[in-house]
This record gives sequence, C-alpha cells and structure tokens, in this order.
Amino acid sequence: RVVFGLEGDAQWTTQRDSGCAATCIQNFNDETSVFRLRHEVDWFATARARLGYANAGYLFYVTGGAAWSGVRETATAQSDDSVASATVKKVVAGWAFGGGIEGRLSQNWTVKVEYLHLDFAPTTTTTRLATTAGLLPFDTVSTVNSRVTDNIVRVGLNYRLWNTPAAAPLPV
Repeated sequence: RVVFGLEGDAQWTTQRDSGCAATCIQNFNDETSVFRLRHEVDWFATARARLGYANAGYLFYVTGGAAWSGVRETATAQSDDSVASATVKKVVAGWAFGGGIEGRLSQNWTVKVEYLHLDFAPTTTTTRLATTAGLLPFDTVSTVNSRVTDNIVRVGLNYRLWNTPAAAPLPV
C-alpha cells in the first residue's frame, strides 16, 4: 500500500507584481519623483518525489523536491519627464513541498487535487538607470533584493504510461 514515485512538471504563468519605492513623490505642482519595480514570474518547473498511501482506489501523498523559475525584474526611475528603465531576466532555483490526493477514474486514468508551496532563493539585482533626456537627466544605480514564494492549489488529470501489476509476496 506504500507507493513511491517521481514526478516532473513545467508550466507558464502570468504572475505579476509591481510596487513603488520610498521615493514615490508627487508634489502639489505636479513634479514627480518615482522609482517603480515590476516583478514577473514567467514560468516554473519542479522535479519531485512522491510518497503515498494507497487504499481503495485512492492515493494520499506528500511530495517534495527541486524547483526552478524564470523571473523578470524591471526597474524604472522617473524624475519629472526624465525616465530610464532596465529589465533583467534570470532563472532562480529553490524547492517545492506539498501533498494531495489522487483517485482512479479507469484503468490508466487518475484525477488529483494537489497543494504545492514553492520557495526560491533570494536574489539581488543591480542595474544602472541613466538618461540624458528631459529636464532633469540622471544616472543612478538600482539594487533590488527579492525573494519569490508561491502557494498553488491545482487539479490534474494523469495517464499512467506503464501499467505494471503489483508483485505478489514471496512464499515463506
């Protein structure tokens, strides 16, 4: 009744977040000083082990292993009509842990509901933001420390490629 398996998956995502740093100011005379950061997760993938308990056509399991994510950070600085922007793409590694339940639909088909927590290593991105355009040209360095975590609940439909019968116990 104890089941061990390996699982890998990859998916695209449209997860986005943006924020404004402590220097976001708009004065009464419409002068603007802004530093904005847009953080995007374009995709993630996992390679995990699954350990479960099978009973009456159901499998209750825990899962855990390695995870990778494609992250894009865009830093933008603006001072009145002078604007500069820089984008950095990177792949960050981390880990995944979760659990779920899987039930048999037919001979090789199963359906599952699963929860995963993803946690990726902290990153530091340093970019140069410079412009000579506008009334107030500037040249500055932006350093951003970030960490990506994610919590996912998903439903899946699986097809088992190899239908190996369970081994009979050895005679005593």
